[in-house]
Amino acid sequence: MYTPQNNKIEKMLQSLEGTAKAAAPDFLYTRLKARMDKELLTESPAFFLLQPAFLTACLAIVFAFNIVTLINSKKHSSHNGNGEANIESFAKEYNLNSNQLYE
Repeated sequence: MYTPQNNKIEKMLQSLEGTAKAAAPDFLYTRLKARMDKELLTESPAFFLLQPAFLTACLAIVFAFNIVTLINSKKHSSHNGNGEANIESFAKEYNLNSNQLYE
């Protein structure tokens, strides 16, 4: 069955019959290959360290380490009765006589 749409397709195909294959300039492949090889060789290994996923992971590790350190320092810190250091506790810690100013 022949339809007007098939007629349009036939006209398009007939218009392509006279076309020729495009010719690439001489040494195009050689130039492209040399450029690709150059880009592969000059790629910096430090580029991986600047990836957002890598930086986010590093920051998360540092943040977690800070939290663990903060929690452990609160557990192991020693406080006197009210939690404040005063001159008497300082003198007692270093075996100083707080009554004598000069010797």
